[in-house]
Amino acid sequence: MKNKLKKAFTIIELTVVVVILWILTLWMTIYLDWTWDRAKNIEAESCANSFLWNMNNFLFFTLTSKTLKTDWNEVSPNYYTIQLSWWNSNWNPCNKTNFDNDIHRFCNEIVLWYLTGDETNPTQYQTYTIGNTCQQNRSRVWFYRSGSENIRYIKMNKWFSPLTLQDNNVFFITDWNNKYLYWDIIILRCYDDNCESRRELWKWAVDARTQTISYIKCKYYDENQLNKCKTFEDEIENESN
Repeated sequence: MKNKLKKAFTIIELTVVVVILWILTLWMTIYLDWTWDRAKNIEAESCANSFLWNMNNFLFFTLTSKTLKTDWNEVSPNYYTIQLSWWNSNWNPCNKTNFDNDIHRFCNEIVLWYLTGDETNPTQYQTYTIGNTCQQNRSRVWFYRSGSENIRYIKMNKWFSPLTLQDNNVFFITDWNNKYLYWDIIILRCYDDNCESRRELWKWAVDARTQTISYIKCKYYDENQLNKCKTFEDEIENESN
């Protein structure tokens, strides 16, 4: 009888041990997967911040009127522009509609231009891509213009001051014909090379009123589309005010 009880007790012990090992294995799998995904998010966030640093550095050049060093000389522009690249073959802008329709090539590049007093067409200064901007070239950060409007660039006057009597704006967002006060650039982390699997994590908020480009995180996601950000942190602040 004692042997039977001892045998039964041993089986229970083994069962408990197996369950504990299964729980630990499951927990470690989830934990390691979570930490890997978190690490990739941090890597992508660092990449997005590097893009932002270059854009804000360009704003600083505009404000202080520092000369820009090109490959051939130094120039002192009158106007500075920041532009998201587009699909050059068909001139499709990187807006939300085209991105959702998978027409989003080159939506991972920022192009800086300048215009001097004796020029009629802007000259390209720098193009920032994953390869020359981010420490980890495998960081998959892409972006698009919020909404469906074909906003083409941010244009800034030297010193953020009127240069002619016709200057009504010194920092503005434009699609050639219209000017806007505010513009969101949505930033995504891509889970594959073509960004077919992606998630909205942050945005660059361009504000012509404050003449700034800010970095803002997503706070809440859409319950029906978990890859889409429903509410960004600045939207919560605006509601509370």
